[in-house]
Amino acid sequence: MELEEYHLVILRRADDPPAFTDDELDELQASHLAYLDGLSERGRLALNGPLVNQPDVAMRGLSFYSTTTAQQAVELAEGDPMVKAGRLRVELMQFWTRPGSIATPGNPLTVD
Repeated sequence: MELEEYHLVILRRADDPPAFTDDELDELQASHLAYLDGLSERGRLALNGPLVNQPDVAMRGLSFYSTTTAQQAVELAEGDPMVKAGRLRVELMQFWTRPGSIATPGNPLTVD
């Protein structure tokens, strides 16, 4: 079976996030979104977005990275201004899907 591999990052609220003013949070959120837009424009981020109505409110968003290695995905995710500021933390796993299921091509993968 032919599959494509993505690296799925779950962004979770940090256990003890630092406090910021509302203005600082607005600026941080704008930087977070701009960073993710840049990754998408460079073809490193296939799909991402926030979570709503999730059973675990610490889960804030999902990002499907189109990278060759898991380490590359972690490095990109940890470059996110929200992660660097300590507001979010990264959890990583691999995600396999049929080719073409996500518009940005993933890494080719064959599963016996």
